[in-house]
Amino acid sequence: MRLLLLVLPLLVGCGVLEGGTGCDFRDQDPGDARCQERLGTQATGFDAACEGLGDTVIEGGCDLTGAIAGCSTTIAGGTITDWYYAPETLETVTATCADDDAELVTP
Repeated sequence: MRLLLLVLPLLVGCGVLEGGTGCDFRDQDPGDARCQERLGTQATGFDAACEGLGDTVIEGGCDLTGAIAGCSTTIAGGTITDWYYAPETLETVTATCADDDAELVTP
């Protein structure tokens, strides 16, 4: 029980158990109408990579207000979802997901 109490805050702090991390690419490139969200082990270190690109880190994941749809892939103990916003359409997002062999998800 003590071990769980010691490890649990570390897992939460790393985004492994909740929230995750989002990176809004629209800030630096208005033509890139997406926000990438990483959950689980995929969230570890993602905030530093996002900041390194000059984009905006969103603790807890992407803001889905206005999101059209997303393309989601589960790998190595975590999930990566690219959420798309206007001017993208459901048709273009569906095609992107198919090209990336990812699952189409809705907000």
